[in-house]
Amino acid sequence: MSLPEPRKPFPVKYPYLVRSDLYKSDKAAFGYDEDSLFLVDSDFEEVAWTSLDILKQYPDHARAYLDDDLDNLSNCLWDVAASIALDMPDYANFENMRFTSKLNGLSLKRGEPIQFESEKAIFPELGEACYEHLKDLNPFEQLCDVLRLSVEEDLVIGKVAPDLSSDLMECLLVPIPSKWDPLEKLGLSFAKVHAPIPNSERLQSAASHLVNAIMTKGDYVRYNWTLGTERLERNPAIETWSSEEQQIAGSIEDIQSLLQKVYFRSERQTFKAFPQHNRYLFVIHTYIHPLAEILTTRERQEKFLDTLCSMPEDVRKHRGMVSAVISHLSLALQK
Repeated sequence: MSLPEPRKPFPVKYPYLVRSDLYKSDKAAFGYDEDSLFLVDSDFEEVAWTSLDILKQYPDHARAYLDDDLDNLSNCLWDVAASIALDMPDYANFENMRFTSKLNGLSLKRGEPIQFESEKAIFPELGEACYEHLKDLNPFEQLCDVLRLSVEEDLVIGKVAPDLSSDLMECLLVPIPSKWDPLEKLGLSFAKVHAPIPNSERLQSAASHLVNAIMTKGDYVRYNWTLGTERLERNPAIETWSSEEQQIAGSIEDIQSLLQKVYFRSERQTFKAFPQHNRYLFVIHTYIHPLAEILTTRERQEKFLDTLCSMPEDVRKHRGMVSAVISHLSLALQK
């Protein structure tokens, strides 16, 4: 079975601001219908292999969770499993409390040992490797990793007070973050999670309203974007990339080199409430494309340059590669 090609969203707005920008999931955003929390595309296998590798090597960073309310957290994750199957009927199934992934052939029922059927897997080698990793984990961590290895998205569970007066990050299944460490975000509120982002005061001040809207008004989607120099970013707690990024920046000689070596990384972030559990799901689907596949028209190039130039200096440093893109793109557009 061939999977669909990844989307190529261009969620760039001028002037640059760190915004909440929530869109209802029943409406289109940036040219795409947004009626699904989970999406599958041809990047799935690469993302799953990388996620499996990180989960095996650095489980505390890739699977971070608070253990003071595991029963209710587990109940919420089983409801997440049902949501995955509802969104992805061609690739997953949920029936009689059994979650089955058709992508990797894994099957998990509450209270029973995990199963693997290679003949039912679209990617049997991946499924076998996942099974070897999963079979000796405790039931809760099995559930966490089965879900994460059966979708392309990173998954975060936020826990809220019954009166919605506070929230915290309770479970982060995020093997491939964008230069941040999930373990450092554990137990923080949505506002505090975003505090290190330069010029994010607007987003932080809106955080309580955002969480309230998620819990009371339906499913939402928002987009974020940044720049990078590799297909899949790395967690700074386990690997470093700064010297490599500097080397790549120094090797860029012209606009064509820039467009091929620098990646546009956009995050499709979806939100779904589970009010019966006083929790919500935060889903991150990442799209990574060379700038050559994104800046396909002069109009886009001009808009992108204007937006980058509107960034404060501290934001430019946080986003990475911005100065190099501004320099080469400016010269190209002057010709």
